[in-house]
Amino acid sequence: GVNGLIGSTIAECLLANYEVIGTSIEEKNMTGLEFQYIQPDITKKETLEKLPPAIDVIVHCAAVITGDNFSNLLLNANCIGVQNIASYALNSKSDQLIYFSSLPIIGKPSIVPIKEDHPVDPPTVYHITKYFGELVLQKLMPDDKLVIFRIPSPIGRKTAPNKIVPVFVKNAI
Repeated sequence: GVNGLIGSTIAECLLANYEVIGTSIEEKNMTGLEFQYIQPDITKKETLEKLPPAIDVIVHCAAVITGDNFSNLLLNANCIGVQNIASYALNSKSDQLIYFSSLPIIGKPSIVPIKEDHPVDPPTVYHITKYFGELVLQKLMPDDKLVIFRIPSPIGRKTAPNKIVPVFVKNAI
C-alpha cells in the first residue's frame, strides 16, 4: 500500500537507509519518491510472483477502506490479501512482517488507559476485516517474525481534507 497515506510516509522514512520496493494495486507509483515499484494484486496469490523471491522485511499497510459493508473488494483485499501476504512472507523466508491494523477495532473503549489486551468489538465490517488480518497473521506467522500496529486515525501531509483533523483546523480558522 505504498501509494496510501501510511505507506508513502513509511517509504519516505525508509528510503534514506534502506532499499525500498513499493507495491500497490495502482498502475503507477504516485508517491513522487524514487524506488522500485511493483503492481501485484494481493487478492490473487499468483500475482505476488512479481515480487522478488526474498524480501527482508514486509510492511503491509494496504487496505480497502469503505463504508460499504457488502463490498467484496473489502473482504478480498483485507482478508484474502492478508492471507496471501503471509504465505509470501513464509515462502520467501522474510525476517519480519509488520502489519498495520486499526485501533478502532476495539470499539468504544471500556478500559482506560487502553492496553494491548483491551477487548475487541469491531464497529464496522472494515474493522472486522482488520481484526481478521490480525488473527490470521497470529495463526500463520511465528511470533518472532510478526509485529502488529493498531494505529488510530492516521494524519499527515497527505491527509484528505474531509478527515477529522483538517476539518477541525478549518473550523478553528
